[in-house]
Amino acid sequence: MAKPDIVLKKVVAKAQRDLRFNVRHSADSDGLLAIGTMADKKDNLSYYLTATATRNSSRPTAYSSQRSG
Repeated sequence: MAKPDIVLKKVVAKAQRDLRFNVRHSADSDGLLAIGTMADKKDNLSYYLTATATRNSSRPTAYSSQRSG
């Protein structure tokens, strides 16, 4: 049976919070990205959480047709 990997890191010294937004716009698509992180320590427990949310949309490409004749 495989043993789980254990990752040891430094304990969080103080509460940390971070929220970042990224907006993207181009001729054929738009996008929004939000990343949030939170770290804190309570008694002997130290934790670090990260959340990511994205939204992408694309616009239909306009095609032109030409008839030869």
